[in-house]
Amino acid sequence: MPTYIPTWQDQAQRHLQEELRQARLGYAELALRMRQYGFDETEASIINKLVGKSFSESFYIAALNAVKSRYRKELPLR
Repeated sequence: MPTYIPTWQDQAQRHLQEELRQARLGYAELALRMRQYGFDETEASIINKLVGKSFSESFYIAALNAVKSRYRKELPLR
């Protein structure tokens, strides 16, 4: 039986969702926080990106910064 090997996109999606869970942060709050990084997101757009696993690297890094993940590299505010 073949073993499922998660893609990098799968791993990024799972990582971001886990960071949100640990921070007890919802998608609406994440959307608000991402505005400081120049992203015009809504709760629905974030859900669509995570469910569809279709987000850019810049979105991923900004989201981790917005969550204040321990893995983040701080980005300057605009």
